[in-house]
Parts: sequence; structure tokens; C-alpha cells
Amino acid sequence: MKEMKENDKVLIHWNKEEFEKLLYMSSEGTLEELQVSIEQENNAQLSIFANDLYNRKGKMDSMLELEYDEHNNPLIISVTFVIPGESHTWMITGAAENNFSLQTFNDKFVEKAILNKKTVSAQT
Repeated sequence: MKEMKENDKVLIHWNKEEFEKLLYMSSEGTLEELQVSIEQENNAQLSIFANDLYNRKGKMDSMLELEYDEHNNPLIISVTFVIPGESHTWMITGAAENNFSLQTFNDKFVEKAILNKKTVSAQT
């Protein structure tokens, strides 16, 4: 796990294996085990996130960004998981490279990721 700079507003990064462990701990482990697994810097926000994720048993809402190739096969561009919490709404963003980042949900993300996307309808 790698901590990020404060100005990025990203609390922590996980690789695929660390993220899968986080999900397993939130649904099968204890709250204390989950907190130990993500708290590297004694960050108060990570503790709040751990409580919120544990209370939801690892269940998250998700949004996928897809593109389609020339054969109309879907390709995952990015995925965003949303976790409503007691005092924050959290989002975990990930890309096709299986790297995941935790931050608090923000309107700029919605504007950038959803509202500014251009859609192209299929021509028949």
C-alpha cells in the first residue's frame, strides 16, 4: 500500500491483491483486522473508512466506464466503487491496470467522469 500526497486528495492506493484482501476482510474478518490491514499511517480518515466499509460488509455501488472495440466487445476503461458512509461518501477508483485509489466522493469527479463524457450512438 502506498500513501499519496495530500494535494492529490487520495488517501491510499491498493494493487489488485491488496484490494481483494480489503474486500475479504470487510466481509469475512473482524473490524480490528480490517483496520490493521489498511492503517499504515494511523490516519483518522482511514479508520472512519474501515468502519464504514465493515458496516456495509464490503458491499459497494459501482460505475463502469466501457468502450467497445470494432467487434462490439466491451473493454473496461475504469471502475468506480461508491461507499456511502456515516460522515463521508467514499469512492474507490480503479483502471484496467488493477490499481485502486481511495478518496472522499467529490462533485468534480462526477462532473469530469460522467457529465463531460461524450456519448456516440451506434449508426445502423
